[in-house]
Amino acid sequence: MNKRSARCDIGVAIIRPYHTNDASTLVQIAGAFAVAQWMSEDFAHPYTRTDAESWIAETQRHDPLQAWAVEVEGKLAGGVGLEPLVGSHAGGAILGYWLGIDYWGRGIATAVVHQIVMDGFATGLRRIEAHVFEQNVASARVLEKAGFRLEARLEKSYVERDGKPCDKLIYARLEVSDA
Repeated sequence: MNKRSARCDIGVAIIRPYHTNDASTLVQIAGAFAVAQWMSEDFAHPYTRTDAESWIAETQRHDPLQAWAVEVEGKLAGGVGLEPLVGSHAGGAILGYWLGIDYWGRGIATAVVHQIVMDGFATGLRRIEAHVFEQNVASARVLEKAGFRLEARLEKSYVERDGKPCDKLIYARLEVSDA
């Protein structure tokens, strides 16, 4: 997948590979604590130019690509990715996504998640799951609108950035023709 469109409330979001010239904008939009708050500890905060350049280089090492930039109205708006599982979990993937604050509440995340899931199923995946901090109600709602269902609540299995334990919610979507 080189470049895809996802229809949303504002028109079209583009899902495309990251480019080296995305680094400055990536630092700006990923640097907000509200963005990093419900991301795994792998998502740096504060988010530096070095973090951005390392991430972009990492995304370009995978063939096929596993992580893509989300572009709205010609500007980098966030990211989305599918991390394939291996071994006895082959055929599954973990979904991750985020948007800069200026892009929240506009239907973009739901459209992008739906498109990336359809692309994943088209490549042979049969199951896609996403892990959500229990307090991240907006992210859970995105998944529900994109056809995911809550499968499990793992009590106190996540640790928030302030050190407090919280529950992890596991959502999943299976490849089915009527989803």
